Amino acid sequence: DLLNGVESHSPNTLDGCNDGSAGKYLTDESIERIVIKTVDGSDFAGGVEAQIDATVYAWNTGKASFAHFFYSTDLSSPKWTLIGDKRPTSGGINTLSVNFVLPFGISVMAVRVSYEYSSTGGSAKACPGGNYNDRDDVVFALTSEDQATLSPSHGPTSSPIQPTLMPTTGLPTTMPPTVTSTTQAPTSHPTEAPSSPPSLTPTKSPVTIKPTNTPSKAPVTAPPTSKPSKAPSRKPTPHPVTASPSKKPITSKPTSSPVTNKPTNSPSKAPVTASPSKKPVTTKPTSNVSLKPTALPFIVNGPQAATYDVQLKVPVCNNIGTSCDTGITLVRGRSRIGPELNQPNTLDACQDGAAGTLHSDESVDRIAVKTMDDTPLSTGSLVSIEATVWAYNPAADRADFYYTDDASSTTPEWVLIGTVAPSGTGTQVLTSQYVLPHGSFQAVRVN
Repeated sequence: DLLNGVESHSPNTLDGCNDGSAGKYLTDESIERIVIKTVDGSDFAGGVEAQIDATVYAWNTGKASFAHFFYSTDLSSPKWTLIGDKRPTSGGINTLSVNFVLPFGISVMAVRVSYEYSSTGGSAKACPGGNYNDRDDVVFALTSEDQATLSPSHGPTSSPIQPTLMPTTGLPTTMPPTVTSTTQAPTSHPTEAPSSPPSLTPTKSPVTIKPTNTPSKAPVTAPPTSKPSKAPSRKPTPHPVTASPSKKPITSKPTSSPVTNKPTNSPSKAPVTASPSKKPVTTKPTSNVSLKPTALPFIVNGPQAATYDVQLKVPVCNNIGTSCDTGITLVRGRSRIGPELNQPNTLDACQDGAAGTLHSDESVDRIAVKTMDDTPLSTGSLVSIEATVWAYNPAADRADFYYTDDASSTTPEWVLIGTVAPSGTGTQVLTSQYVLPHGSFQAVRVN
């Protein structure tokens, strides 16, 4: 998609969002191909799980390139909803994939892949400014017959969560999440000529929509590498280098705001700017909230207050309502810090870190799940998860939101909804949205 690639009909976006024009083809970031397909090989229809495969070219090691996946059901005035984010596992050609559930009652929709250069994870915006950024849209039609059941989704099982159980009514569902993110993409990055020409030279081609049963894989973060400089100027990089990196000339409009590089995967807490010393390593706090089904006929009420369930060992809302809230006491604190009542408050007994001080170090203090339109929690409802947390260092702290559609399992499979960064220190309310999947016994987790 870059200068020497000569993208046909650029920018290939519904809203005229333009690509960055800096860089060299098959050296810097570009989207080469987008494929949308159903996981089970059926036709596109509401309630069917679909997979988006984006073939991209990653600069250098791929560690500073990020792909953000979106969808919109309005083609004339697109409102892009974030599905998820993926990072290449290496430099060069990568195929990045995310799964989501097609929405109901839609005859035509679009997906967008926004591919960014960023040392901090990108802006998670549908049209971020940036000289090396690329984005492309694909429109496709759906059949008029929505599906009542979904293919099971598989997500991370090793990350901790604080679950809240809540009952839901049994209607079909969609699943695309919306995540609030505060990071922005940088305007330029150092370049480096590849040591050898890539063995695969992809060209832009029409999107192929082909059913398959192959599940998506989440790429693994590549280890830190270095890049030699080509110019006398310097630029910070997200990992240690052995040579002075160079700053590339900017030939396209700059991004809307500068980016502060954040530490990633650091073995120890990054101190606040005013703090002269580092903190010891701690485990991230986690809490679960579960949605527990009741016998038919369901009792439908308004907002519900969760209570601790001695069998599930997590807060539970026993009746269907418009929301499920742990309140200010059930999960406040972390482990022995507080202490947190009935800790660790996780379905799978995932333990919290025990180091630190209450409301000086990280903790999840409250979780509330509620529908956006004040209707009862039910399959297909768009819901918001609000996590009240205590942030130590906004540059390093992150909250990961998950859900499981089977809270009765002794080994629940957690599906990542998204990751949100706090905007400051102290008490913060972080929010993520998703659509309730099919299943009467569900839980969410904040890690």
